[in-house]
Amino acid sequence: MTAVQFQRATKEITSGFLGRHKRILDDVSFSVVAGQIHGIVGHNGAGKSTSLRLLTGCSRPTSGVITLFGESPTQASTRRRLGFAPDIAALPLDLRAEELVAFVAAARRLERVDPRAAVERVGLEFRSEPLRSYSKGMQQRLSLALAILGDPDVWVLDEPMSGLDPQGRQLVRQLLIEHRLRGGTVIFSSHSLADVDALCEHLTVLEKGRVAYSGPARELIGVAEFEVEFVGVVPIEGLERGVHGSVAVVGADGLRAFLTRVPDARVHSILPRVPDLATRMATRR
Repeated sequence: MTAVQFQRATKEITSGFLGRHKRILDDVSFSVVAGQIHGIVGHNGAGKSTSLRLLTGCSRPTSGVITLFGESPTQASTRRRLGFAPDIAALPLDLRAEELVAFVAAARRLERVDPRAAVERVGLEFRSEPLRSYSKGMQQRLSLALAILGDPDVWVLDEPMSGLDPQGRQLVRQLLIEHRLRGGTVIFSSHSLADVDALCEHLTVLEKGRVAYSGPARELIGVAEFEVEFVGVVPIEGLERGVHGSVAVVGADGLRAFLTRVPDARVHSILPRVPDLATRMATRR
């Protein structure tokens, strides 16, 4: 099933004193299959954030068609299936995290939302201070918590690793992988090939507002691998014994199938293995 479809999408804006037209996106076409992690990659100004804003319905294309599960993203029923975290967490700083989570849950008509659990899910402590006391990284984590509140079908994340420490980046990576394993779809933008290499099955590369590449990540940067650590009974021979339990290294295609073989074990962690990306790309030329 196709979750997201861009069909010859173009976005123009008017800028400058003379009102000159500037084309931000130019005839962009690509698709995202449901149940995948899809990366939007490009330098600053390539059109990554504009593409995501068009997908969320925050902006509309000058021409072309963009659909989410076959429907326009501007429809309320369609937007409920989507969670969005912008690249800059513009939060109401006078509110507390508990109040903001409750407000967003009510706006989305979500029931039985535990604000404490939502905040702790992204590695934040439950605090009574207003958000102005939060650091940039903490605000970024809270923005992510709001985007994934209620586990919508599609997560749209603009530079989700920006401003995070290594522990925060690892946590976000694991949340994305777990959502994909549940059958969810993730679309995130990044200018870091390391994040894309570690997470994405498919990617779209934008260059000056046009699609330079769209397809399987392995064709561009090789095969992603994950290190999965289990706790409990793992009835599979050949697994390496680690500190907490059994550890296995699995390729991207076999990750879901491998996890279904160990129903009696609990997954302790799923860590992407990031080898020397520059070396791998150079050998593929």
